[in-house]
Amino acid sequence: MNFRKADWKSVIEYLCYFGAFTLLNAVTGTATPFSAALLAALLHFGKSVVIAPTLFLVSFLPYGAFDLLLPAAIPAAVYIVVFLIYRHFDALPKGELILYVLFSFTGYVLIGGDDYLFKIILSVIAAAFSVVCVITLKLLFVKGLKYKPSYDELICLGIFTLFFGLGVTHALGEAAWRMVSAVLILLAVYLLKEGAGGMVSAVLALSLTVATGDLSYVGVFLIWCLAAACVMPFSRYLAAVALLLSDLVIFFAFPLYAHYGYLEMILLMVGCLLFALIPSKWLEKVKEQLSAFREKQLVRQTINRNRSMLSNRLYEISTVFLEMGNIFNSFQRHVMSEEKARAHISERIDAEICRSCENYKRCRQKRAPSPAALEKLAEIGIAKGRVSFIDLPKEISEQCIHANNLIFFLNKQLAEYRSYILESMNMDVGRQMIGAQAIGISEILKGLAVETAQTLKMQSKLEKALSAALAQKGFFPSELLVYGEGEHTEVSMILPNREFALKPFCDAVGEAVGTDMTVSEKANVTEDKIFVTLRHAPRYDAVFGIAHAAKDGSSASGDTHSVLRIGPNRFLVALSDGMGSGEYAESVSGATLALIESFYRAGMSGELILGTVNKVLSINTEDSFTALDIGVVDLTSLRADFIKFGAPYGFIITEDGIRIVEGNSLPLGILEDLKPEIHSTDLAPNNMLVFFSDGISDAYRSSSEMIDFLRTLPAKNPQNLADEILSHAIALENGAKKDDMTVLCVRVFARR
Repeated sequence: MNFRKADWKSVIEYLCYFGAFTLLNAVTGTATPFSAALLAALLHFGKSVVIAPTLFLVSFLPYGAFDLLLPAAIPAAVYIVVFLIYRHFDALPKGELILYVLFSFTGYVLIGGDDYLFKIILSVIAAAFSVVCVITLKLLFVKGLKYKPSYDELICLGIFTLFFGLGVTHALGEAAWRMVSAVLILLAVYLLKEGAGGMVSAVLALSLTVATGDLSYVGVFLIWCLAAACVMPFSRYLAAVALLLSDLVIFFAFPLYAHYGYLEMILLMVGCLLFALIPSKWLEKVKEQLSAFREKQLVRQTINRNRSMLSNRLYEISTVFLEMGNIFNSFQRHVMSEEKARAHISERIDAEICRSCENYKRCRQKRAPSPAALEKLAEIGIAKGRVSFIDLPKEISEQCIHANNLIFFLNKQLAEYRSYILESMNMDVGRQMIGAQAIGISEILKGLAVETAQTLKMQSKLEKALSAALAQKGFFPSELLVYGEGEHTEVSMILPNREFALKPFCDAVGEAVGTDMTVSEKANVTEDKIFVTLRHAPRYDAVFGIAHAAKDGSSASGDTHSVLRIGPNRFLVALSDGMGSGEYAESVSGATLALIESFYRAGMSGELILGTVNKVLSINTEDSFTALDIGVVDLTSLRADFIKFGAPYGFIITEDGIRIVEGNSLPLGILEDLKPEIHSTDLAPNNMLVFFSDGISDAYRSSSEMIDFLRTLPAKNPQNLADEILSHAIALENGAKKDDMTVLCVRVFARR
């Protein structure tokens, strides 16, 4: 007969039940009905109606309680009948279980003695104990370690442990339960959260206290727990030794034990040894399964699943925009060639002017004017834009009696042709713009898809450390989540909605995380709670200064500026100078900057942004030229990109000297296709960037003169520097402001 693994598991399981029956029978020092409550619970969970009752009856034999076999057989028979009926209807008894168990103890009360009152009380307790057994077995074998136990379940587990401990104490002696308790205390300290070991120790000690009437066991077990907890972070083996040594100290230093012998000492050593022999991988596996230590996997898995779904959707949408862009770029508008235009115009002249003329037949006979002459006239008109009498061929000027009407009609056709060509060009530009924007949006979405596809790494250990650190500083988040690694670490939490010092708060978070942190998002959740997100603070930061003055006699300035954060680690500095001055220049300059800011916020590339803005300005019917000076600085690496469209030179003031930043591109809006030239350079802490409009540069005779002036100024405060440059430029013009004048200064510095 070959036993499978499952068969051996069943054999061991029922042997454990037999041991539990036997020990529960010894709760009061003799055979009691408490094992019957366990039998009811086992049948409740579908155990064999043959094997389980048989083991229940056999468990009375070790005590020689043959007189209780008949009273024990009665509840066994009642349970078999009750649960067979319930299983037939695919149901289970609920609250009525207590009544069934209580009824089954009738034989126990009536047979084997006259102490009826004691038996009745014991039967009532045992009947109630059946509910405790059901809940305990459900917690241990149904819910297992996967779910957090409720308070009711913990109370039932404690009561079951109390009765089980009483049975072990009465059946095997105090030393045996001390040994079992030592193993359980060490496991509790190793597996459970702080403080849980003390609760377990108190429950275990209660069994000995009830059995012996000695309250000292509670103190002894708590000392065991404390000794093990102090050493457990270093080694679980040392924790077992610490528990054993603490017991010896109690025995020799304090008269807490009524009696203590070699057996107690040996069995306690055996218990500590059993704990030490448990494989670490088994303990770690159990620890991972425990709800108290298990990470909030559902939340984490849900977050990463949603990120993955979002990534897929973003990638799909990016593909759509890419296809749209390619389609727009593939469209070709077939514009009428000049050759066809000349032929078309000559045919229109013949149809509208010549055929209505009274000399039409005579001219046709003489073949004057010829189609070639009309086409030549149309060619001249297309080249010059319009025609006059001087442009007429002789065969037309000498013979045509309606030359004035012909010239008028021809110029009208030429105007329509020019309008047609302009419309076609504008449509092409618009199509190219839409195509470029669609491709740009596609690239942004694709980047977002790649970013969101990455699985967030949750930092559970860091969450605990951060929670403790914040508590010491007086911050008590109700919820806390740490994810990411290194410079990409982010912290999200729910805090009480009250005013708090921002810097100490960020410092406390940064100290626990190991990097500088800054608040990136803050929002109200409820009236009394706020949501706060912190991320890695860049290594560097910047301060700005601006000084400007409008042209004399003008109420508005064509110079506009922007200082904008375009990401957690980048900022944009832009200075726009609309051609001319006054309100129109101001509107063009402001609209240009607003468009550039929106594109940069969206995450588009600088080349695409500026190419698009240039096309927008170039198709305007009015002159909308704008000089543009842009600087984009990365606050992590201090890498700077400079782009100049018709803007004057700029400066980078360093500790070693002054560097000139130049560009040779035309202003935006002059040419349809204008590609930006990006000049990249590395900055250093305390470098000063200086941008200014042509109203400032025109006041100085040369860049050298301006450099000489800058060398006389302390380049520390950007606002003071901007004010000094503007004041000196006005002084060079004898107090006159011949043009709009703007100076923008930026100083980068290390945060620490």
